[in-house]
Amino acid sequence: MKILSAKTKILLGMIFTLMICLMFAGCSNSDTTSDSRGFTDFEHIEEEYLATIDSLDWPDGVELPKKLENEDTGASFQVGYGETRASNLWEYSWMKEWLDTYNTNPERAEKALERIMRCIRKRKPPKQN
Repeated sequence: MKILSAKTKILLGMIFTLMICLMFAGCSNSDTTSDSRGFTDFEHIEEEYLATIDSLDWPDGVELPKKLENEDTGASFQVGYGETRASNLWEYSWMKEWLDTYNTNPERAEKALERIMRCIRKRKPPKQN
């Protein structure tokens, strides 16, 4: 069994931390403000979720869900929640792709890292004056 070097452990720790942060932050870049978003029912959120899934690019071989699972179908949801859930799944899928391929398939790993970084770049804070 190969022992990881200290640099590799630090890098993997940083990537894991980033992955957790990204999973909580989502990759949504909506044009509406939080003040203008209302609440809606499960059916609307599921439609939003599935439409967002259809609009994103995914790693090869990812099996996409056919419905939004593990939610209370009688609850109210903020508009945009389905998009956020789909974006979180997208981020997780590309992070998993990188973790599964960085040692075995450099081309796939590079593509995964590019997708992850594209999402991170969208979240840059505004410049201070």
